[in-house]
Amino acid sequence: MDGSNTIGPNCFVTRNQRLVARKNFFQRTLSFTKELFNNYGGDDAFTLGAALAYYTVFSFAPLLVVAIAVASYFVGEKAVTGRLYGELEGLLGPDAASTLQEIVSNAYSTGDSVLATVIGVATLLFTASTVFATLKMSLNKIWEIEARPTNNIIGFLLTRLLSFSFVIGLGFLLMITLIVNTLVIGFIDQLASMLPALGPAVLASATWLIGTAVTAVIFALLFRYLPDARARWKDIWAGAIFTALLFGLGRYLIGLYIGNSNFSSTYGAAGALVTLLVWTYYNSLILFLGAEFTFVWAERRGFPIRPNKHAVRVIKEVRKVDGIKV
Repeated sequence: MDGSNTIGPNCFVTRNQRLVARKNFFQRTLSFTKELFNNYGGDDAFTLGAALAYYTVFSFAPLLVVAIAVASYFVGEKAVTGRLYGELEGLLGPDAASTLQEIVSNAYSTGDSVLATVIGVATLLFTASTVFATLKMSLNKIWEIEARPTNNIIGFLLTRLLSFSFVIGLGFLLMITLIVNTLVIGFIDQLASMLPALGPAVLASATWLIGTAVTAVIFALLFRYLPDARARWKDIWAGAIFTALLFGLGRYLIGLYIGNSNFSSTYGAAGALVTLLVWTYYNSLILFLGAEFTFVWAERRGFPIRPNKHAVRVIKEVRKVDGIKV
């Protein structure tokens, strides 16, 4: 018999190894997913999302004012506002985008008095930083961390200063996004003139890639610097990329929901506010799911997220009812 047709024992070993590897991968994935959603429910993410959405609604216009002011310094106000309101209209619909545009326009009018201007700017900055202060407390809870008790005034000012730095950072990221988009669109226009069939497909792919990359950078910066925690950049980037991809999917699904819901006819004049509240709430849930993913991922990789020198680890009480953890 020809030995070339003989199936050796090594073939069976290799096949068994592949089957075992697939089984182990499935078990690890299932275990990871169960832990992820158990933590998500245990940390009361829905309540945290509602709180963040509430503060975001009132901080949205001030955030836009500061971001537009920073980006306009480098790019130009018309380019920034045109791009930004176009994105908001696609996300929230024309009614909510128009309402936000009107609020932002009114925010620039603080009056002729110097005192009124100073008070208006201070209020604007304080309100804009509120959402990041709230987000910091939520991420600390999800990552089982609590800030050490300090002088109330000093701690408050430091938190606000850090939060405001993120507000300024949003303006710079908006500027960078506009510049990169402009360069990419210019390149694709040249490509479309040479290869007309590839133009739309390349433009759509490039737009998605840029949006996902910028979103991942934002989440990475939030996860790395906002909470009172220390984590490896590898784990931070894994969580940020996962959250950005999830955010992109959620953006599409939430857009479908908002597009097929007529909040204006149901809630009247408050329809735009309800639209913004719904959008921020569901995106807050996505953000917190990404934070939970980062926490579980880091633990599974053997480098759990730890508190920094300004915080302590919170030991969660685990109770069992009929053998089930609650």
